[in-house]
Amino acid sequence: LKFWKVKVKPGKPILYGLLNNIPLFSLPGNPVSSYVCFLIFVTVAINNFNKISPKILEIKARLENNINPFSERESYLRGIYRIDKSRFYVRVLGDQDSSLMKNLSKSNCLVKIKSQVKQIRKGKEVDILIFSEI
Repeated sequence: LKFWKVKVKPGKPILYGLLNNIPLFSLPGNPVSSYVCFLIFVTVAINNFNKISPKILEIKARLENNINPFSERESYLRGIYRIDKSRFYVRVLGDQDSSLMKNLSKSNCLVKIKSQVKQIRKGKEVDILIFSEI
């Protein structure tokens, strides 16, 4: 066992270890948690194991709506980004419950929010993760 439980929302119960020197991940049970953990942990690990450059683009985008993301953990919120005149904009989707697939299917990025952040106002810059060629 290398680690079990992380301060990430959604996805706290992820596990990583080695079994007979073979990397092993155990993903959370909720579909969105599993998806987020797969993207931010497993794909990065697979790329590192195979010496492939990361397929995750982390950029700044201007927030198009107010959000109140408070959590004790770093959060990854589903969102929709767009590009207008070479600038990135993102709208965080409403219901972020980790058991709901609807907003996950609508999203094209994850908005990364540090722990303890209580509110981010429309117009502020946030970090977004765009996944390509997974």
